Amino acid sequence: MLAATDLVLRRLDDRLQVFVEMPDISGETESRWRNEYAVMDVRVELPDTVAVIVHDSSGGMILRNLAQVEVIDSSGDIEIDQVAGPVLIPQDSSGDIDIRGVGEVTIQIDSSGEIYVEDADAVTIANDTSGGITLRRIQGDVLIGNDASGGISVESVGGSFIVENDTSGGIRYREVAGQVSIPEQREGG
Repeated sequence: MLAATDLVLRRLDDRLQVFVEMPDISGETESRWRNEYAVMDVRVELPDTVAVIVHDSSGGMILRNLAQVEVIDSSGDIEIDQVAGPVLIPQDSSGDIDIRGVGEVTIQIDSSGEIYVEDADAVTIANDTSGGITLRRIQGDVLIGNDASGGISVESVGGSFIVENDTSGGIRYREVAGQVSIPEQREGG
């Protein structure tokens, strides 16, 4: 499928877009396309002053040494390391999220997979459907809006730790400098 796949670069006034365009073989009946599976590794190197927006449908990603990051991901693990500014994940459908050494972290929707954040300015997780949450060495506040399934473990928070709703799984915390507010029935530490 390599011959039918394109790597497309588009320069706009304020951004550079990189697209991987693969052929849609979902309706193909020819034997040469039947049972085909294509994988492409893409490596993009940029100055560490660049803000990056990633839309990914499948496969893992590693993002390092950037100014700020926004990721919308359907499937696959996400590893984010050493981002000077904010990290925004509007939606992640499945796969683990591992974030280290970053500014403020905002995860709006995480449907499935573990979340691990270490050495961040602050963390907000609006909605986590499934999978555990582990947060360590957060300088500011931690807010978890809704956690439907999986345990929450928080350690060394410089600000407040607030969980608004937690359906199942224990909540463990230690070394929280500010206010702690969690549903009473969920406390496990």
